[in-house]
Amino acid sequence: MSRALPTELKAVRVLLFLTTGIGLTVFGLVIPQGVDTTSLMSAYLAYVGQGVLTLILGFLVAPGRAWLVYVLCGYAAVAMLMTLVGMLGGDLGAVTQLIIPALICFLTLRPDSRAYLTGH
Repeated sequence: MSRALPTELKAVRVLLFLTTGIGLTVFGLVIPQGVDTTSLMSAYLAYVGQGVLTLILGFLVAPGRAWLVYVLCGYAAVAMLMTLVGMLGGDLGAVTQLIIPALICFLTLRPDSRAYLTGH
């Protein structure tokens, strides 16, 4: 008998897939701008790398693994830290980029989500 995925984790999957879509779309918008090679490589690593990571994490949520609690919150923490560093550099509009990672971490740490992922 399979366990039903809690609503919180369904929302986490949607947010992860949304992040994938945003990352790949932003990278698609960066390519036509004719940026230099260094900037393009940085954008590639930042947006496509994050997109692939969140896509993989989104697919791993459904089977549920105990270590996924730590990986999802670790990903969210790194994403929020990168946003905060960007804000310190003067990009105050990046405050909205804190929302999705914060929601991912919050929803992952909810009791139903933790119980599902840890198998309890």
